[in-house]
Amino acid sequence: MAHQKVETPVYVDLDGTLIKTDSLWESILIFLRRAPWRLFQLIPILFRGRSQFKHYLASRVGLRAASLPYRQSLVETLSRYKQRGHPVYLATAADRAIANAVAEYLGIFDGVLSSDGSHNLKGRAKADEIRKQTPEFIYVGDHQADLTVWQYAKQAILVGNHPGLRRKLERLTPIALELDPLPTNQLKHTLRAMRLYQWSKNALLFLPLVLAHRWQNLQDWFTVGVAFLVWGFMASAIYLGNDLMDLESDRQHPSKRHRPLAAGDLSIPFAILLSVGLAITSVVTSVVFLPESFTLMLGCYALVTSAYSLGLKRLVMVDVFVLAFLYCWRIAAGAVAIDVKVSFWLLAFSSCFFLSLALVKRAKELQTLQDLSLSGRGYQKIDQSFIETLGLGLGLASVIILMLYTQNPMVQILYRHPDWLWIAIFAVLTWITRVWFLLHRGQMDDDPISFAIRDPLSYITIGLCGLAGYLAR
Repeated sequence: MAHQKVETPVYVDLDGTLIKTDSLWESILIFLRRAPWRLFQLIPILFRGRSQFKHYLASRVGLRAASLPYRQSLVETLSRYKQRGHPVYLATAADRAIANAVAEYLGIFDGVLSSDGSHNLKGRAKADEIRKQTPEFIYVGDHQADLTVWQYAKQAILVGNHPGLRRKLERLTPIALELDPLPTNQLKHTLRAMRLYQWSKNALLFLPLVLAHRWQNLQDWFTVGVAFLVWGFMASAIYLGNDLMDLESDRQHPSKRHRPLAAGDLSIPFAILLSVGLAITSVVTSVVFLPESFTLMLGCYALVTSAYSLGLKRLVMVDVFVLAFLYCWRIAAGAVAIDVKVSFWLLAFSSCFFLSLALVKRAKELQTLQDLSLSGRGYQKIDQSFIETLGLGLGLASVIILMLYTQNPMVQILYRHPDWLWIAIFAVLTWITRVWFLLHRGQMDDDPISFAIRDPLSYITIGLCGLAGYLAR
């Protein structure tokens, strides 16, 4: 009886190869997200050895295999190899608990080789373990450390764009296949992760300068311009930190899963370094160029935003009040930067207006998501009509505050022709009611700020407000 030929087995690496991230870093982030103060618990465990460190995290975190960003082109390639009779094995330095979870989730592996708490299966150790099983094999990897394994492989499959690594690999063994060989636009992914479009919120820093009629003071423009950059750097640092903490939930969200960190387009260590670097740059620049009181306000903004990311965003209604506060805080910071006083009227209008926009965002989530647990909020579907009613009411209240402001005696001092301000009132009224109307129709973006940036009528509204202020002065 003829024996069926057994094809050359294929061994595939996990971190950076099968998944576009690193399971160890993912585990660390989940561990710290649940209890940030436990960071100091990890340091002594790290000194026990890398394998014990991985095992400690894996046993306490329970990394969900379904949430990882898999390289689909490789998964499909491995499936084809398996169909042609090649045994396929997962060979990874990740802990056994994580490796087994991935193997069970994908269902394409004939076996698993992994670290186990005593031995770290990387480099030479991985090569030795594979060679114990078979003298000939195909190995799939993406990193310099994989060269030690490749030197014994019959063929190599190289994942990612690594010209230097490719040249070294060619001297060791034939390359059977290259997957994802095109370079990724790292700068594009970095800028997307920084969410530069969110910097548009920081234009509120200029509002006190404009409303105080100090348009011709170049020093004030320079000061607020520096404040704008400083606030933007800090905001981007916090956005990166927030994305790092929310990787699992973002990957289950219909739109957030495309963010660079969630999609695996940006590495976790790089994002951590970038976040820390942006925060340090922000604080140092503020200390050098801006008043001490502004730097204190910047620090308060960082603390409140971090608290929002870590827990306040999950508290019903508290989340929208915090968002509105952060908008108003920008206006107050802009006033502090150039030493002007923020009027009661501006704070009253801003509070109602930005509460309305924050509720637009929550109403959109309730409208879009079928599984509300993916939003990370505490709202229910039954809350939608209440939120829409409250949000529209607050938007209209902000317009009423503008109307009452025109009757304030102080207006006669600032403006010679205050009746022209009604152009701004009707422009704001039209814009805020249109936002809620589009939301009701299901035509609003997930974020009203990103909607405003792309909406031509939003720029017309800003232009009309500017024109009203010019004619009224």
